[in-house]
Amino acid sequence: GFSRNALNRGSFASTGIKGGIKGIELEIESYPSREGNSWVLLLKPRKRSADLDSLGLWKAEKIKTNALLEAIPDTIFIQDFHGNFLDYYPSISKGLLPEETKIKGRNMAEILPSPVQDLFREAIQKIKQEGKAQYLEFHLDDKDPKHYEARIVPMNAHMVLTIVRDVSERVADKKALQHEQHRLRNYLDSAASLFVVLNPDFRIALVNEKVCKTLGYTREDLVDQNWLSFLGEPEERKKLQVLFRRTIKGSSTLSSYFESYLSTAKGQKRLIRWRNALLKDSAGQNVGLVCSGVDISDQKVVEDKLRKSESTKKAILEAIPDVILLHDRAGRILGVQDAISTTDFFKGDRITGGLVTEVFPEEIGTEMLRKIQDSCTTGEAKELEISTMTTIGRQAFELRYVCMDPNRVLAVARDITRAKSTQQVLDLRNRALETAGNGILIADARLPDLPVIYCNKAFTKITQYQREEVLGRNCRFLQGAKTDPEKVAIIRNALKKGQGSRVVLRNYRKDGSLFWNELTITPITDQHETVTHFIGVQNDISDLIFEGERKDHTRKILEAISQDHPLEEISASIVRFLGEQLPHLWIQLALWSSEKQMLESLANFQMPETLQLKLDHIHITDES
Repeated sequence: GFSRNALNRGSFASTGIKGGIKGIELEIESYPSREGNSWVLLLKPRKRSADLDSLGLWKAEKIKTNALLEAIPDTIFIQDFHGNFLDYYPSISKGLLPEETKIKGRNMAEILPSPVQDLFREAIQKIKQEGKAQYLEFHLDDKDPKHYEARIVPMNAHMVLTIVRDVSERVADKKALQHEQHRLRNYLDSAASLFVVLNPDFRIALVNEKVCKTLGYTREDLVDQNWLSFLGEPEERKKLQVLFRRTIKGSSTLSSYFESYLSTAKGQKRLIRWRNALLKDSAGQNVGLVCSGVDISDQKVVEDKLRKSESTKKAILEAIPDVILLHDRAGRILGVQDAISTTDFFKGDRITGGLVTEVFPEEIGTEMLRKIQDSCTTGEAKELEISTMTTIGRQAFELRYVCMDPNRVLAVARDITRAKSTQQVLDLRNRALETAGNGILIADARLPDLPVIYCNKAFTKITQYQREEVLGRNCRFLQGAKTDPEKVAIIRNALKKGQGSRVVLRNYRKDGSLFWNELTITPITDQHETVTHFIGVQNDISDLIFEGERKDHTRKILEAISQDHPLEEISASIVRFLGEQLPHLWIQLALWSSEKQMLESLANFQMPETLQLKLDHIHITDES
């Protein structure tokens, strides 16, 4: 029943309001909504003598409520569901809004930044729909470093009460804590050791990357899992559970180290050496365990192998055919382990404690000292080869110096007299092969297609191929169109059976010319009678073959003449022989006719027809 103008004036008094409380006079305050189509009315009872007692109680309660609201250090305001501020209590310190800002009677759209408005409107809408309190965290803008927490609770079907607290310090502490946690995690992840933090119930609170890699699980798979389920066998888990529980309760002390197996995701067992520490809170109470460990699985395997092989190594050192010497940096011999059989040159009782420059010949001792000091300086192994006269004659030794630390060097001396002699014999044989007149090649029977691994100079001279063109190839490259396939088959069958063979066949040089090759192939076997190589010896017998053929043709020609064969038949035999010997030439045999004063062709070899026609019936005069 109020007019719009009366409502807009904001304050008036009325009695007898329809639907009001009978017998009570009310004071009404009105606040228009942001949209302007509704108002919020605050109804306040006016004093009447009949109601002084009840009114006093109401006023006392209101004073108490206001005092409580004033005492709360947070910002408090009341809003309707449209965002209008109905009441406002600023915080003791500088709060959400400046103290001089007029809040009451205004809409939050006029005061709060747009993003914050959206958060509040969404929360109020949820309260309107669900009737449940809402929580918000926000900051006004990027320039304001402060963070706020808001709790919005419904008062009735039209209003909400909001308490806003400055949580900047808490947010800063939280960020600092997160930063420290991040730094700690980075440190732990970069560490070579395994780190696990356990709660009192043995559930995993924190693991580093090393644990994840060792077990084959992700961090998410491990956190909040029972750590004991990854440790050892069931019996071992029970013992560890009792030990950990007593330790956390303070009834047992932690040992410095203990070892246990971890089960990986792939079912493998990794042996870990652990060191544990109690985790305490600010009151000094035990609240967990920090476990750091090192994977010693490989180390344990090596230790076991070393332990098992000590006797073997000792036996090897005693049986080793070399002399072992220990020197200091000055070249003094600190210890000697003699070989099984050695001359007095390296006898321990003769040289131990002496300087190498004193117990050995001067030239040899000086070179030994230089190698010892070079090895100490560079940390690298040095080698020395010496030859000297001993009680059993001239001996050769090979010494290898290895630096143990900056002041000590280990030397191993090996008698290479026999090896030297053998090498000299081999060198002599190699020189003999190189100077041999026959072509020699060696093929490896253990490799596919029998590649050539050696050829001498005579082979390259006969075939005109250089050594680098031959090595690594099968020697069939010497064959060609006029190579007898039957002879090739003989060679192939013999090679297949691992047998030797001897054939005479025609081969080709690099320039394409033919030569007669007397080839002998011999298999070489190892101690198991397995063929490992084939040696081929080539002999160029072209001159012998050609000489035999020449004599044979000469004999046939003489026989034809003696038997009065036709001149044409004898001429054809001569031309055929010459053609075989000189395959790249044109050959014609002609007869001078004194009657006709011209040459008459008797036979030819590879002569072009046009040239033959020109040569036939050429007249020769006395002037020509």
